[in-house]
Amino acid sequence: MYLHIGGDMLLPLKDIVGIFDYEKIGRSAANKEFWEANKKSPPVKGETVKSFIVTSDKKIYFSSISPVTLSRRAAALKKCADLAAIFKA
Repeated sequence: MYLHIGGDMLLPLKDIVGIFDYEKIGRSAANKEFWEANKKSPPVKGETVKSFIVTSDKKIYFSSISPVTLSRRAAALKKCADLAAIFKA
């Protein structure tokens, strides 16, 4: 399953480590440390960055979609995958 994060970007759900609020990066020491080590400029052109997604290969993707919406989409996809596995058995 793939999560649509806006624009023409799809990420494999299994590779997503976390979905974070872009505006809250500086609120914790751990976030600040991670951000400084992996700092990148947001590549979303013409749109406000609302969230960033970290994948298992430590890549950072930016999205103009709120982290709450992305998390709900991911949860819905996981639920669909779980149901598919039940019916497949």
